[in-house]
Amino acid sequence: MNNDFKKQFQDEDFILYRLPRVAREVSRLCTHEYDVAFGMKVPDWRVLAMIGRFGNISAKTLSDKMAIDQVAVSRSVHRCVTSGLVREDVNPQDRRGKVLMLTPSGEKFLDRFYPHACALALRIESGLTKAEVKTLKSLLYKLDTHLQSVPRATPEKQRTRRGR
Repeated sequence: MNNDFKKQFQDEDFILYRLPRVAREVSRLCTHEYDVAFGMKVPDWRVLAMIGRFGNISAKTLSDKMAIDQVAVSRSVHRCVTSGLVREDVNPQDRRGKVLMLTPSGEKFLDRFYPHACALALRIESGLTKAEVKTLKSLLYKLDTHLQSVPRATPEKQRTRRGR
């Protein structure tokens, strides 16, 4: 085995280790905070926040914007509809589809939720200077944009790489 590759995997700063670890820690913190404060799962508040941000939106578009699979979005939408925070209407542009929108209860929920979420974001960012926060956000945006163009392995290549 090439020792250079092995060393990369032993490095705590290896991007394939560090990014998922940080994401899990943020997710754990959000999960705890929003469960305690609102009795809500992370995907549910993300669905509500995205509907609040973009207005009438389809579940498919939500899935794309949130980078979450459609099944998870569908479950969250179902919980939000059942709890009366979101309603589904027929899409006026495509009568076969549905659009999601906040109910008055959903709008009131977001009015309570936004300050809490912003305070949590500030707590997370408080370990960094203002310049570091700005740099981090810029780099995350740049990396996210770049990742949209990174070629994905095809199933044939995956099988070949695994020695099949």
